[in-house]
Amino acid sequence: MAFVAIADRDHALHDPQTFITKYIWSQDHKVIAIQYAITAIAIGLVALGMSVLMRLQLGFPHFFSLIVPNNYYQFITMHGMIMVIYLLTALFLGGFGNYLIPLMCGARDMVFPYMNMISYWVYLVAVLVLVAAFFVPGGPTGAGWTLYPPQAVLPGTPGASWGIVLMLLSLAIFIVAFTMGGLNYVTTVLQARCRGMTLLRMPLSVWGIFMATVLGLLAFPALLVSAVM
Repeated sequence: MAFVAIADRDHALHDPQTFITKYIWSQDHKVIAIQYAITAIAIGLVALGMSVLMRLQLGFPHFFSLIVPNNYYQFITMHGMIMVIYLLTALFLGGFGNYLIPLMCGARDMVFPYMNMISYWVYLVAVLVLVAAFFVPGGPTGAGWTLYPPQAVLPGTPGASWGIVLMLLSLAIFIVAFTMGGLNYVTTVLQARCRGMTLLRMPLSVWGIFMATVLGLLAFPALLVSAVM
């Protein structure tokens, strides 16, 4: 009974969590995973809507005039960037990675929960900067989702001024968020596994997230340098 009383007394010392501390500024890996998933799916729906408009325009050009010729490359660019970077990478690594790695490795949480929370908010800033490109003069960049120079900055390319600047800024911010989250995932897998969970005993899903994160950590810094130059 003494142990029960002590446990109850210690539990009473903790401040009750408010809605903001539990679901907004949360350091729980499950909540952060849901935040990543909701944000990624929301921006993915924007890309899906753009894809539907492009297909209607191509399939029924005599009935729909939804996209003028000058804006078509802008739609392709934003659709491709959102799907590849801001949806797939964030959803599968930020969402599923955050949710599954601690559970499948036997860890209580991520090794750096505060940095995990910050990585999501930096990712959200990257998404908002990307969305802001739709509302600047000239619209978003139309250089194609590979953003090859010099086409991206030629005067005849749609969004060659503010559009490409916001795209590169958003991409740089996203890479910072991914780097913080990726280092967290790798450290958790290597250092926070439960007793008896060797690397060869880890589930294949954790191995897949781990290897994808390592590849991203090797590739994205070079992309960051090119984005800020």
